[in-house]
This record gives sequence, structure tokens and C-alpha cells, in this order.
Amino acid sequence: MPILFIIDPPHSLHLKKDSTFALMKEAIKQNHEVYFCLQHDLYIDANQLFCRTHRFEVNIFPNHAKTYETHPVSFFNALFMRKDPPVDQAYLHTTFLLDIAEKSNVKVFNKPSSIRSWNEKISILQFDELIPKTLVTANPEIVKQFFRDHGDIILKPLDGMGGKNIFRVSEFEKNLNVILEIMTNHGHQMIMAQQYIPEIKLGIGGNYEKLEQFEQAGATYQEAYSIATSIQQFDNASEALGRLGKLYRSQNQIKTALDIYQAQVLVNQQTNNYYGMMNAYDQIGDIYLSQKAYQSAIAAFQQGLGLAQQLKYREDYFVKKIDLANRQMNR
Repeated sequence: MPILFIIDPPHSLHLKKDSTFALMKEAIKQNHEVYFCLQHDLYIDANQLFCRTHRFEVNIFPNHAKTYETHPVSFFNALFMRKDPPVDQAYLHTTFLLDIAEKSNVKVFNKPSSIRSWNEKISILQFDELIPKTLVTANPEIVKQFFRDHGDIILKPLDGMGGKNIFRVSEFEKNLNVILEIMTNHGHQMIMAQQYIPEIKLGIGGNYEKLEQFEQAGATYQEAYSIATSIQQFDNASEALGRLGKLYRSQNQIKTALDIYQAQVLVNQQTNNYYGMMNAYDQIGDIYLSQKAYQSAIAAFQQGLGLAQQLKYREDYFVKKIDLANRQMNR
């Protein structure tokens, strides 16, 4: 069956991760006829909704034929509205046209009235237990008080997406007044402010790792560590160092990984996190063991054993590690 996708300009899409591209490819696999257009390709003539479209061809996309195929929207069995925000006037006008498509018995995904009424930013307020401290206002003074209360915040427009026009404001920010003037249009445009969560950097770093963008992953974990230590969230700082050490080890940067794990010991000492120190010494011992630095490996495992005994956890594990290092050293 013929399916129409309303999309962003094809060359603006990141095909490796774009979900619209994935949907279009899957529709082709299922033997559907797939067409695409931009939102300005929709028009009404003689009270009928039409669209100038291109056929989707996987092998050449995002390139396409220069000529259009014009069809009444009723020609399509299904229509997917995949245009990204901002939800500006052009976007809203498109949803009004899609209301007409629905009346032509075209299945429209998502429902145009739902797109208009479900603001992606404000909708999160329905899940208060799952979100950070959040403020929605057009008043710069209320935002400033929120900043004084929380010290590290994120400012974002209500109609954007993809990280555009988002600001992080920390204690070192000197341009808060200017940022608020621009974002709120001098107190006339509502924005959202949220307490900053350092853990988000850990998630971003993990995503970079999955994409095998290891340099960006390392930089992100380092930033997560710096943020967490600056606000004395030492558990998050330790987690960032643990991920960073594992990353460097996987890239065979052994000396750097060793330095990272030793720093992790110090971070965990600040909060008497015996479990964190124990795991860091385990990693240090493993690195020394892999480098055949047996005395250093044994010393690290003994430190881990001492902590394990205090925790009454994994004592046998460290005893076996010490025994292994001794046997390898005495071969």
C-alpha cells in the first residue's frame, strides 16, 4: 500500500541513527510503496488536500529524482508526520492540514490534534517522581531564584528538540541576565528550567562508547567526573572514573587506566566507600598482573582483601587473586 512520510530535508538527516529513515526502509521491506515530502509540499486546491512527493529509493537516499509526483493525500493509506520541532506556526499549520487528511480516511500517525495538545516538554510534568526539579515560567526573576536554590540548572525552550538552544547555567555563568532576556523574549515567552543531573553525562558517554566514538566518550566521562566533584557527588565521580578506566583499558592505554583507578581510590576514600575502594584495588591489581608487575599486583589485591574483610564480602576472591599472583611470580 502507498505510505507517505512528511520529513525534514533529506540531507539534514543523520541516516545512521535516524528513526524515520529506519521506518521508511522497513516499509520497503514489507513491500509498501513509500513516498516522502516536506511540510511545505502540502497544499489545498478546490477544497482537496494534495502533496508533491518523491518516491523513496533506499539505494540513493537522501538523493532523489528532481521531478515530483503530485497526489491527492487520499491516495495514501497511511501518512506519518515525522517533521521534527520546533513547533512553530508552519508546524502547527501542517497539523491543521493533516486534520483534513484524516477526514479523507487516511490513517495519520500521530493524530494531528494530539501533536498540538501534547507538548513534549510540559508533558513530563505528569511524571513528577521521574524528573528532576522543574520550573516553567516566563519570569526571569523566578528563574534566578530557582538558580540560587539549585546552583546548577538547565534552561530550554518549550518548542525545541535535539539539544538546540539549551543552556547549562552553573555558578560560573556570567551571562544569565542576557540568556534569560533572549530566551524569555524579555519576560513574554515561557521556558523550562531544570536542576542539572550529573548522571546524564554518564549516559551520554555510554552512548558514545556504543557508537565506538571513544575520544568523545572519554571527554564526556572526564566532564562527568569534574561536574560531580565540583558539587561533591562523589558516588557519581567514582562511577565516571570507573567507566573512564575501563575505556582506557579497552584502548590499551594501560598507564592512563592505572592512574584513573588510583584516583578512584582517593575519591572513594573521601566518603569511606569501602566497596568502591575494594573494586578500584581489584582493577589496579588486574592491571599490574597483566603487566607481570607481580609485587604491585599482590599489594593491590592485599588492599582489596583488607577492605573485603571489613565488608565480609568477597574475601575468598581476593585470597585466590593473591595466590594466582604469587604462583605466576614464582614460575
